Amino acid sequence: MKRIVNIFVGLVFLITCWEPALAQKTSLVRANAIISENPVMAVKILDSVVRHAETRTLSISWTLRGRAYYEWSRIQNNASKIELLDTIYKSVQKSFNFLPDSNITKDNYVLLRYVSKRYFNLASIQLKDTTLMKSMAAKKGHSESLKQFHSNALKYFNAFKKISETYFPNMDVKKYELEFYEALGSYFSYLFEKDNSNSEAGNLAKSAYLKVLELEPNNVFANIQMGLLYYNQAANIIQKLNEDTPLEELDLVQDNLVKLGKQSEQFVSKGFQNDQNNLKAIEALFYIYRLLNDFNKSNEFKSLGIQKGLKLEESQPNK
Repeated sequence: MKRIVNIFVGLVFLITCWEPALAQKTSLVRANAIISENPVMAVKILDSVVRHAETRTLSISWTLRGRAYYEWSRIQNNASKIELLDTIYKSVQKSFNFLPDSNITKDNYVLLRYVSKRYFNLASIQLKDTTLMKSMAAKKGHSESLKQFHSNALKYFNAFKKISETYFPNMDVKKYELEFYEALGSYFSYLFEKDNSNSEAGNLAKSAYLKVLELEPNNVFANIQMGLLYYNQAANIIQKLNEDTPLEELDLVQDNLVKLGKQSEQFVSKGFQNDQNNLKAIEALFYIYRLLNDFNKSNEFKSLGIQKGLKLEESQPNK
C-alpha cells in the first residue's frame, strides 16, 4: 500500500486550537513533528498523552496515536505488525468515541482503510504461500498446528470483515468472503490429498467450502471440491481394503462407501448442472457413478468426457 503522505497535515493546526495543560499540548505538537521520521519516539509520547487526564478524552490524541502506530507498523515484520494493527484500530475507535470533527474523522478513515487491507492481506497471504503449504503437508499428524493456522486466518479475516461492514457499508464484502473461503478450502484440500489420514485437514476444507456455499449455493468450484472430498474419503477406504478384511466388516464398509458416494454425487452434480462444460465435474461423475455401481450413468459421463478430450481410466484415480 502506498505510504500516506500529507494526509494528516490538518493535525498541526488542530493541535493549536484548544488549551489543555501546556506540557501535553507541547507533547502533541512534538509527536506530530517527528511522527514520520521517528515513529517509535512518537509512540512513546502519545502513549503517555492518551493516559493523561486532560488529553485522554480528546479525539485528536487517539487519532495521532493511531497514525504513530501506523508509521511504526510500516517498518516492522509481520509478526510484530499484527499487534500494531490492533492498536491502530483500537485508537481509531477511541477517537470516534470522543466525537471528532470532520478533519479528524477523515484521518480516521484513512487509517481504517489501511488496517482493513492489512488484515485481509494477513488472512490471505499465507494461503497463497506454496512453500509453506508443502512444508505443512510434509509434517504429518500436526492437527494442533493446522487448527492454529486455521484460527489465525479466520481471526484476521473476521477483523477485516468487521471493519468493512462497520465503517465501509458500501463495500462488497461478499466478494472478499468468497475469495478467502475458496482459498482456505483449497489450502486444506491440498493437505488432505497429500495425507489422506489427515482427517483434520479434510474437515477444515469442508467447513470452508460449506461457508462458500452458504454465501453462494450454486458456486461451481465449491460444489465440485466438496464432492471430491467425499469421493476421496471413499477412495481412501477402498485403498485400505485387502484380502484379510473380515467379511462382517465388508458390509459396513460397503454401506459407508455408498453413503460417501451419494454425498459426493450430490455436490458434484450440482456443480455440473451450473457448468455442463466443466471437465473436472464430468471426470468426477464418471468415477462417482462407478463407485455407486451405476454403470449406465458412468458410461454417459465417460462418453461425454471422451467427446471433450478427456482420457478416463477404468481404475480409481488418485484425485
